[in-house]
Amino acid sequence: MKKCFRVGLLVFGFILLISSAPETSENKSVSVKIGIFELQKIMRESKVIAGYRDQIGKEMESKKKVFTQKQEAVRKLEDKLIKEIQKLSLEEKASLEEKLGNEVKELKRLKEDMDQDIQKMDRQLTQKAFQRINEEIRKLAIRDRYMVVFEKNAGGVAYFNNALDVSGELIKLIDK
Repeated sequence: MKKCFRVGLLVFGFILLISSAPETSENKSVSVKIGIFELQKIMRESKVIAGYRDQIGKEMESKKKVFTQKQEAVRKLEDKLIKEIQKLSLEEKASLEEKLGNEVKELKRLKEDMDQDIQKMDRQLTQKAFQRINEEIRKLAIRDRYMVVFEKNAGGVAYFNNALDVSGELIKLIDK
């Protein structure tokens, strides 16, 4: 609710600023066209973004397969130790326990590496998705002559036409 209010207030203030700006030869013919998009909808419904998610899924499956195989080998070793503990000599028992400990450590390292690799891939694909989205927003804004494009939920400015930039005017007023 607060976000919607802030976004509404931001858009209203922006429109008020544009509409109350003194007319000059530069902004006389400037019409204000505002676009709003919903990032979550794009992430949910885009086929390209779905392709990125599928890439992550395939990578996860192949890594899970290796992990599952290693996990099964550790279970078998553990079962062997439990079943044969009475029959083993102290040396054999110690050797098997050491081997099991090493296998468990290796399994944990494999899991950590797998998680890190998947997180890294997720970050890379998310960055790639955001770059693509920003590129397409810019193209759409230029093609359809949007002056400003906001993201619906965050209220952030995804694109703005440089004709709206009043920084120079503000600098002049500040430096007066």
